[in-house]
Amino acid sequence: MEVSVSLTEKKRFLRWFLKSHKLKKREGRWILNYLLGEDRALKNVKFIEHAEFCPRGLYLSCHGTKGAPLTFFKGKIRTTDGDKSFHDLRMNLADPIYLELDYKESQRCSRLALVKEENPYLPEDYYVNEEEKGKASQWLDLQLLIQQKEQLSIQIDQAIDNRDETRFRELSTQYVEVEKRIKNQEALG
Repeated sequence: MEVSVSLTEKKRFLRWFLKSHKLKKREGRWILNYLLGEDRALKNVKFIEHAEFCPRGLYLSCHGTKGAPLTFFKGKIRTTDGDKSFHDLRMNLADPIYLELDYKESQRCSRLALVKEENPYLPEDYYVNEEEKGKASQWLDLQLLIQQKEQLSIQIDQAIDNRDETRFRELSTQYVEVEKRIKNQEALG
């Protein structure tokens, strides 16, 4: 779902931000002031998280945060040069720019929440941690074993119908082994 944030909302947020926070690099302040005065550029600004995944992103951080002061991303290029960022912004007014502002309490800021949009370039599994990946993998393994057990059951029935004792014993051994693996897998989960 695409959210449309009005120019008025973006300007209100940027004015508040510039009054309330001190960026680590003055070039970041210049860029934000430029955006306030250039509606053609500001209408293409998207406030997001994780600008590094965007085709054209700008990350600005304030004092009191751990991030780099200013980082501009364009394609595979990454630069901390504020002048290059500013130049690209001015020369490409019609192109979307994904802006990430890092400041204390940004995660809980209601003002940012009003203008923040979902990052369409964030990998689908970005927020999935290793523990969740492991659980998902175990669950998939269990489902495959259950399916294998069901197939063996069908094949065992066919062997009985065909009075094929050798095949029946072979499949029964496999069935017992799969049942053990299922129990082990369930014990892990």
